[in-house]
Amino acid sequence: MKVDSNFVMSINGDAVTTEHTQPVYNPATRAVFAQVPDASREQLDQTVGFARAALKGWAATPAEGRQAALERYASWMGAHAEEFVSLLTGEQGKPKAGEEWKCLVQLIGCGQWRPSGFPMRSLRMVMTAVW
Repeated sequence: MKVDSNFVMSINGDAVTTEHTQPVYNPATRAVFAQVPDASREQLDQTVGFARAALKGWAATPAEGRQAALERYASWMGAHAEEFVSLLTGEQGKPKAGEEWKCLVQLIGCGQWRPSGFPMRSLRMVMTAVW
């Protein structure tokens, strides 16, 4: 994965460009470091429609299948952590944003995303502490 300075959107898994873009500023330097898609209303509606359709399948997936998907995602994020650190550093103006990613990947990939009896309120507190 290479983090570029010009991004595309994903609509139903397809990389989509837009007629217009928006600049992304590094708040520390005030320099534009990327251009991101500015979705049209039609693209937004299309994306929401696909997301609603996908939710039905996700909701029907057993917990073990959802956990396995999250673990694969955490593994992928871990493999590309440096690219994400670079992106976050530019986007947030932080000198180093790596620790947040390490904690999040460990949290997602811990084998039990939300153990039985683990209150969602506690998970939100953990996520807030990480970020």
